[in-house]
This record gives sequence, structure tokens and C-alpha cells, in this order.
Amino acid sequence: AKSAETLAMVPTNSGMLALDEDGTRCSSDYYLRLTGDGGRMLKGQIALTAIRPTQPWIGDPGGGDPNLARGKATSESSHAQNFASSNAVDGDANSYWESANNAFPQWIQVDLGSAASIGRIVLKLPPSSSWATRTQTLSVQGSTNGTTFTTIAGSTGYTFNPATGNTATITFTQTSARYVRLNITGNTGWPAGQLSEFEVYGTTAGGDTQPPSAPGNLTVTGKTATSVSLSWSASTDNVGVTGYQVRTGGTVTASTTGTTHTVTGLNPGTSYTFTVTAQDAAGNTSPASNAVTATTDAAPNTNLARGKATSESSHTQNFASSNAVDGDANSYWESANNAFPQWIQVDLGSAASIGRIVLKLPPSSSWATRTQTLSVQGSTNGTSFTTIAGSTGYTFNPATGNTATITFTQTSARYVRLNITGNTGWPAGQLSEVEVYTA
Repeated sequence: AKSAETLAMVPTNSGMLALDEDGTRCSSDYYLRLTGDGGRMLKGQIALTAIRPTQPWIGDPGGGDPNLARGKATSESSHAQNFASSNAVDGDANSYWESANNAFPQWIQVDLGSAASIGRIVLKLPPSSSWATRTQTLSVQGSTNGTTFTTIAGSTGYTFNPATGNTATITFTQTSARYVRLNITGNTGWPAGQLSEFEVYGTTAGGDTQPPSAPGNLTVTGKTATSVSLSWSASTDNVGVTGYQVRTGGTVTASTTGTTHTVTGLNPGTSYTFTVTAQDAAGNTSPASNAVTATTDAAPNTNLARGKATSESSHTQNFASSNAVDGDANSYWESANNAFPQWIQVDLGSAASIGRIVLKLPPSSSWATRTQTLSVQGSTNGTSFTTIAGSTGYTFNPATGNTATITFTQTSARYVRLNITGNTGWPAGQLSEVEVYTA
């Protein structure tokens, strides 16, 4: 097609068309690259105009499933620097909203302008590879009046991976809402809520809306002081399971494609509860698996008996069994005299893996060397005891710290009992400290 840059350049009766009608010089190449209407203008199919006659669709180019949130009013719990919530609806995947840091929970909300039937939300982070993979834990709420909100999608971890577009899709049963709010409680990549685009659609786009089945038989297969190993049965899906998310206390802490995972970075001697969910390619998330709780092992150098509840067969004067777990080597327990056998017991509070016991007497040289004959028993319920270490004589010598150490094969016990049948230095059981360790 022939064209001219201004009306003044069109020869009379030439049949050429100008690219503008206001006499302003412009580049035809530049104009045609910016609009899809240039070709139709050159063919005389539509009038030349300074304003593009065919406005672009917002969202799906076909117009059948537009992004209802694009360019709409937003609000937020907070934002850092200039990363305001309006960035999440501007259509630019490189600009983004970021909440205040280290201050979960946070929220971002879009006002669709009027109530609409919605069934799908697409969340994006900047596509740059400099944004490492991260999982954000969030729930979706909706409201028709901006005051009363109901939960549309419960709290779930959504993984954003630059290798797959840094996008997460949330599908849910079609519901009516004008105000759509995301409540964000965690982010494994940065201590804040982050979104470059918050897109809301009226349909599920005819895609897969069926979530996988819940993973089954979640089991603890091992643990250390800082880790817990888990395994579970595979989920099924009408299309296919793409991966699993491991949750620690409800927060997603790991993603994996297999059916086993070891959660690391845990604190020693701490109880944790785990669940697992499955995901498919459409972003559908399964119900959670059964929950399992595990207590990590204590650190090897942690005295599990310190400050715990004690009991005893007897004590004389004010030398009670609690003195043996108070951390003071100068206070001590002493049983009734001339009445062997005697015993002292400590309740660790919960079953723990133990492998070493350290016994002490006061370090003062006034305590002459003596040998106490004793055995060690353990129990998980306080009723049925098994022998951990058989009866042996242990020598306490002030010259070497008045300490005796008992090591044995690691075993699980909550209640640890020492049965004392003899003492060459005094006719009673005597201990200033009973220390119990994992190894």
C-alpha cells in the first residue's frame, strides 16, 4: 500500500493515503509498529485518526476472559520504598508491590469496581532470573462491600520459579466478589509479601480445575537434632501430579517432586508438626495429608535432665532429689541411711533418645573417694522399666572431679531411674548432679 507522512505530501488524485490527518509529520514505520490498525488504515478500511480506533483488550486478547483487576484501585497493609500496591495491577511484570519487611502477616487488595463472578487468580513476580525461586504462603478472601470478607481459598504455599515464568495460579469455585484480598503470611525468598501482577479472572478458562488427591500415610522415617525425614504415599490426579509441598506448622518449607523429603535447619529438642500437599500443572492444590509430629533430638551437649521433675525412694534431712538436677554441684541428694537399695528418678518431660549419663558428687576434697554400685533403667510411660545399664560400681574421686560417666546403646526413654545398692563412702545413695545426654 502507498502512504505519505502528511496530507501535504499526498499528490492530487494519487490515491495515496496519509498516516495522519492533523498535518503532524510522523514516521510510517514507527506508527505501524505501534498499532495493528495501520494496515487497515492504508487500505482505506477505517478512517485515519489521531486516536487508535480499535482499543486493545485488557487480559485475554480474545476478550472472553479479561483480567478484571487490570488498572483498578488497590489498597494494602503496607509497602516498602516506592513498591506500592498499584504496581501489581499496572500490566508491567517488572514493576512490583513489596510490603514492609519482617512484619508478617501482610495483605494486598484490589477493588474490581463492581461485584463480579470470579474463579481464577494469576499471581506473578518479575520474570528476571535474578528473582530466585520462592514460596509465598497466602489465602484469598472476597467481599461484596469491602467490610465483610469470606475465605475463597485457604492458606497455601505457592511456588514462584523463574524457570517456569515466576507465575502461580489459584483456581476456586466461582464466587461473587468486588473486593479481592490476598493475605500473605510467609515468603521463603524475602521477608515480605511480593507481587508484580495480581490478575483476577471471571472463569477458570476451561482448564483443569480438579485438584490431586491428598498424599497418604505421611510418616516420620528418621530424625536428628536439626532434621526430620518424612515419606508419604503418592497422590493421584486426573491429569498428573507435578510436585509436593512440605509444610512445617502450616507454612510451606520445601517443594519436591518425590515422595520423601528431609526437613533441615530445625532446632534441637523441639517439637514440629508436618503435613504435605500435592500440586498439578494447573496450580490446583490437594487437601493436606495426615499430620505427623516429631521432636528433634537434643543437641549432644544438652543436659536433658536439668531442671526436670524428679522422684526418689527416700531422702534424708533437706537433701531432696531435686538437688540432683539444679545445676549446682555443691547441693546434693542423699537417700535414707542404712536402707539399701535406694533409687532416684528424673522425668525428661517427653521420650528422648539417650546414650550417656554423667553422675557427680560435690567437688570438695572433704568428700573422700567412694564407689557407688548402681544400675540404670528407662521407661517411656513411668510404669514399665527396662534395664539400660546393668549393676556396676562407679568410682567418684575428688582428684578427678568426683564424676562418673555411664555410656550405653542409644535408647528411647522419658523416665530415667538409678537403682543404688551400695556406697563405700557412706551408707546411702548420694548424687549432686544427674545429667542425661543423647550421646
